[in-house]
Amino acid sequence: MIPHADVTPPQSEAAPSAPPQFRRSLRSILVIWFLLFSIVPVAGVSLYSVYKYEQAIDNELTQRLISNGREISAILADQKAILQQRREHYVTDPSFLYYLSIDDEPNLRKVVNEWMKTEIATGITLFGRTGQLLLSVRRNEKGELKEYAPGRDRALILAQETLGKLTYVNSYPLVEHTKNGTASLALLSKVANANGRHIGYLEQVIDLDDPFLAKMKEKLKVELIVLRVNGQVSSGTLPEFALYKKSTFEPYTRSLVSTYFDLAVRGEPHGFLVYPVSWGNSDFFIALGASKKEARAILKNVNLAFYAIVFATLGLVVVAIWLTSNAVVKPLWELVTATQNLQDSDQPVEIPVTSETEIGLLTVSFNQMSRNIVNARAELKNKIQELERANQEIKEAQSRLIHNSKMVSLGQLVAGVAHELNNPIGFIYSNMGHLQDYSDRLLR
Repeated sequence: MIPHADVTPPQSEAAPSAPPQFRRSLRSILVIWFLLFSIVPVAGVSLYSVYKYEQAIDNELTQRLISNGREISAILADQKAILQQRREHYVTDPSFLYYLSIDDEPNLRKVVNEWMKTEIATGITLFGRTGQLLLSVRRNEKGELKEYAPGRDRALILAQETLGKLTYVNSYPLVEHTKNGTASLALLSKVANANGRHIGYLEQVIDLDDPFLAKMKEKLKVELIVLRVNGQVSSGTLPEFALYKKSTFEPYTRSLVSTYFDLAVRGEPHGFLVYPVSWGNSDFFIALGASKKEARAILKNVNLAFYAIVFATLGLVVVAIWLTSNAVVKPLWELVTATQNLQDSDQPVEIPVTSETEIGLLTVSFNQMSRNIVNARAELKNKIQELERANQEIKEAQSRLIHNSKMVSLGQLVAGVAHELNNPIGFIYSNMGHLQDYSDRLLR
């Protein structure tokens, strides 16, 4: 007996599987890389260019303000030299020396008023031998001369600290800041007669007042602020400058170094430079400010140009992505779609070759693969059918063999039973004659 073996026929077709889910899209990768290599560099270059342009504007403005500061320092130095020349002329005038030696106030007033007609100084003040104030003649903002002579009961005397500075020198420049918001540059000189005897003091003063600052502003085209060493405002070309606290400018007056900073004036951006100025052994600061309105307008136009470049680049990137998608991504998606359709098709799935690049070669290879797969699938189906027929024949042969084996076993069983029955039947049959004889005899 041949044992029965179950043979499972192979499936003719595999169940179509779902298309794979991609974690990243090639289109998004192309977009990201296009942005990285186009927008990011352009934006970086634009921002850096704007920063460098603004920095160049500040540097150019700084150099201009430094030049203006040097010009103001030169002007003040020239005026100081003129004051010294005038002083040498005054202290050698016999009439002046005589009137000063006897404290003749009326004649001193005439002499000083005559000097002030050609004097560049804002005012001239005379002190007696002990430092008491004798006469002060000053020119106001309208150009008018104003005299001041204290009465005998209201004597004003120079400070001992100031007098002490003239112990070993004949003249001493100093900076005075008045409470009314005016800075004055003074040249205080000792006056001696022909015999060398000390008879009094002469002070020539240049006020850095509104007319002086307005003249400098018109000449240099900048805003001006006169600052003390502690950063407090003494005077300026605009009245609102007096409203600034000293903490605004104090960080820039801590050292005798030019410092640039931005400051809004009347809502308009300005670049300011704190410039140190020396007047003899005294120091003060002048803050020079220039408007950045025109520079900001130019910078705005530059920014608009850069933005236009960025948006134009973005538009080109969009076009490039679209073209790239049509040239690369679209054929790839056609290949993916054709691959999915090939699973359920009995005919070759072919894609038109529209490119001569590697994608075209890939398309040709896919078409050939599609034909090979269909042919292989057809051959596989034929082989499967042959295997199914062979399997069916094997099953039928098995069935016949099993039937024949059963019939042989049945024949053997019948032969054995017949043999077992033949023995007693043969014995009985062979003794039937004797039984009949015996029966007959008994009957008889």
